[in-house]
Amino acid sequence: MVYGDRRKVLEGADVESRLRSTGDTVVEQYVVGATEGFAEDWDLEQLWINMNTLYPVSLVALNTRSATTSTARRSIDDFNTDAQAAYDRREEALG
Repeated sequence: MVYGDRRKVLEGADVESRLRSTGDTVVEQYVVGATEGFAEDWDLEQLWINMNTLYPVSLVALNTRSATTSTARRSIDDFNTDAQAAYDRREEALG
């Protein structure tokens, strides 16, 4: 799949919407994986490590003591917004 996408890009195809959608999916999977179970069991440190391997995160870290299920849902939205903004900045920098 990666090589097929690479070939499409090299041939001039617009795969931006697919890349953005894939990014949203990966972000959601990371957040869900790190926030399963009770809030005190969440591995937020690992979540931040994982997110920073995906893109340069510009969000402020969550506080485990104040974490709730709604915080997890909001985190997905916040990370997706942040990741999309990082994509925009990178695209602008590359031209």
